[in-house]
Amino acid sequence: MHVDLDLDVDVCDRSVAPACPASVPGGIAAYELRAAARVAGAHPAVRSVDITEIDATADVPNHRTVRLAALCVLEVAAGLTVPVQLEARLVDFHLDSAALDDAMDELAAEEGLTDEQQALLTKKAGRWRTVMLAPVRIKAVCADIVYHYHSRVAPSGQKAQVVAADRERLSWRTRRRSRAASSSAACRTRWVST
Repeated sequence: MHVDLDLDVDVCDRSVAPACPASVPGGIAAYELRAAARVAGAHPAVRSVDITEIDATADVPNHRTVRLAALCVLEVAAGLTVPVQLEARLVDFHLDSAALDDAMDELAAEEGLTDEQQALLTKKAGRWRTVMLAPVRIKAVCADIVYHYHSRVAPSGQKAQVVAADRERLSWRTRRRSRAASSSAACRTRWVST
């Protein structure tokens, strides 16, 4: 069954749609008409939507009615899109700062580092970027991405997108994920420049 829908803007209250000859006080609010337009756009049986009952020449100077009609067109289009589901993935990766401090003290003793050299090395090694790009962390993140894709995303027939802070991080993940998912044709990676 197919439905060709007329979305009559004159169902709105006269204050919302002054350029609709048949609108009267007590009609629906603009947000209600927009919500109906979005539902219409999302319904699989609806194959066309006409926005009707507007006399643009009778609109007020701020074009309130025409703008509402344009927003209804956008709402119908928004209803056609697939909803985006965001699921943040938190990998169980923790740093033991006491063990790191002990390892740094041991390294400094073995190498005969001065306090100044040790402070400089600690500063360089303790940068966020160094920690985020640590191979053991990248491996854990990639394993989680592949597991999540195969257990939750692929079975539902959906697609997935991985967002990384920068291109370098994404390329690390791409190489790791490619190795982890080499047996699966469904797991592909593409760099999208923004």
